[in-house]
Amino acid sequence: MPMGENQKIRLLFLTIFITILFFVGCLSTGASQAMKSESVALESVTSNIPARHKTGKWPVYPNKPTAPKVTMILKGEPVVTMIDDWKVRITFETAVPTQAATVFYGVYDPDALFVWPRFPAFVKEKESGKTSHSVELDLGALKKAKSDIADLAARGGGVIAYRLELYNIGAPRLMETVAARLYDRRFEFYNGKLFPTVTEGPFVDVITKNSVIISWDTDRPAKGVVKIEGMGNFPTSGGKKDHFEMKLENLKPGATYNYSVEVSDRGDSTRTRQYYFKTPEENLTKFNFSALGDSREGYGGGEYGYNGVNCTVMRALATDAFNRDAEFIIHTGDMVNGYSSDPLDFQMQLESYKDSVENVKHFIPTYEMMGNHEIVVRAYMGIKGAPYGILMMDKEGDESGEAIFRQEMVNPENGPDPDNEAANVPPGKSLPPYKESVYYFDYGNCRFVMMNNNYWYSGMPEEYGGNVEGYILDDQMKWILDVFAKTKSDHSIKHLFIYAQEPFFPVGGQHTTGMWHQGGDPAKNNGHDRRYIPERRDQIWNAFIDTGKALLAQFGDEHNYSRSLITKDRNGAPYKQKIWQIVSGGAGAPFAKRHTGMPWDDDVKKTTAQYHHCLYKVRGDKVYLEVYNIDNMLIDSLELTKDARK
Repeated sequence: MPMGENQKIRLLFLTIFITILFFVGCLSTGASQAMKSESVALESVTSNIPARHKTGKWPVYPNKPTAPKVTMILKGEPVVTMIDDWKVRITFETAVPTQAATVFYGVYDPDALFVWPRFPAFVKEKESGKTSHSVELDLGALKKAKSDIADLAARGGGVIAYRLELYNIGAPRLMETVAARLYDRRFEFYNGKLFPTVTEGPFVDVITKNSVIISWDTDRPAKGVVKIEGMGNFPTSGGKKDHFEMKLENLKPGATYNYSVEVSDRGDSTRTRQYYFKTPEENLTKFNFSALGDSREGYGGGEYGYNGVNCTVMRALATDAFNRDAEFIIHTGDMVNGYSSDPLDFQMQLESYKDSVENVKHFIPTYEMMGNHEIVVRAYMGIKGAPYGILMMDKEGDESGEAIFRQEMVNPENGPDPDNEAANVPPGKSLPPYKESVYYFDYGNCRFVMMNNNYWYSGMPEEYGGNVEGYILDDQMKWILDVFAKTKSDHSIKHLFIYAQEPFFPVGGQHTTGMWHQGGDPAKNNGHDRRYIPERRDQIWNAFIDTGKALLAQFGDEHNYSRSLITKDRNGAPYKQKIWQIVSGGAGAPFAKRHTGMPWDDDVKKTTAQYHHCLYKVRGDKVYLEVYNIDNMLIDSLELTKDARK
């Protein structure tokens, strides 16, 4: 009996042991399968683009003539020459004959936080109809005792601001909406000699709790030094240049730093006034930020048409965001008119956008994205089926809108690389870059993911190749899913925001495009089956929700404001959670009203066509939205976390 009892006990332990091994094996297999499933989902991202379409493939350019699509007037940078101790000559070229140019000139407010140019003097050319221009400025007019607020007389000179006012006297060019353009520039002189000058910036970019990038441009190749009060001097490397991006590291979280920039050339040097920036605190859970879009040129003349930018509105909204303690600003695209065939034209428009927000960017970063207007095009004429017979396609290489955007903006560089092989790119060629137009950054307990759904634009992609407006190709899609997977497992991230320019769920003028294209119905898309576009939209939206941290998606392109609590997919099936969509396209572009008749009409909670920006207030587990118009009046507000994620 004792022996039999022991056998039973051994048998019982053996059974328990085998059972434990079985369950452990099941768990391991399940975990492995789960990981494999996620990996397969990421690796098997494939577009359902119909095989006969050329969308996503290297273009076959039409054998048709191209037409210039340029609206710039000033062609390149003016040249300033000192001709006397208190007199300069400014020479410049224009792309078209102009009315006699007017040049306003003056100084900057010396004691204001935001230093606006003040123009007490002007001079006008004597002749009209020219493309080569020369104007002389009598700087002595600025040192009169009653108006010398910058103490030019005592200092023997200083920084001079000037504005060119140029009018195209010819017939309107292709898609030209205004005849007049304004261009602001500056130079610095002392005792009859021009000195190297910071002409753009310095700007605060890509800030983290331990680092920041300070960027600026100069009017000539020079050496640069960033001076941080209490820390010392940080010289740039690489010799003389006219564009600088200086990364400062080993900063303290939650600290305010006073900084200035000094530039020098051949023994002459100048130094900007002092600005400041503040690094985010460690484990930050309380902060404000602003987001807006569509600041391209509006109607009304003057600064409403500031070289492709509505400077009046953009400047006012950015200033209001700063005054409401926004720690950064997100711009969702259509910053400028764009759609130019001349890379220089597009570059100068982007620089005008930066002029419009310069005072704010001295202190806080702005994060920009590409809209459908941020493009340099080939414009082919006489193309059947194209709007107005004009087919527009993104240019290649360094002349692409994406390449010039990357050159002009300073954003995180953690985006994907384009898949040249999938697009059948020929040897020696490359797709446009994603870097700095597709990226993400973390701030406090939040992650912000920036997508580009205007990448590599083509007006007729099915016939000629390139990409359709509103679509996200597989290479970017894989990157998005990878970022979402990392966000899901990152316990430091509480709230996830996504941004793009084309709305996922249009409620205005983009109901025929966006990431909807009228459901992709071939009957509504010139016979083209575009159902893969809303399908891709739903793939992104579901993956966004699956992170468990999705709170809000913000878009632009529609020139109004709308707030919608999105509940259903393209087939009418409910999403797992309700998530907010904000469309904010009211930073200066021509206004538009709401479009009804969409499947998500019942989800739309608020609309208005007022100029506005969106102020977000992160308060730990809660996030609040306040929307302010150009008159600084509150036009919408709510707690976003109250109804989302339900």
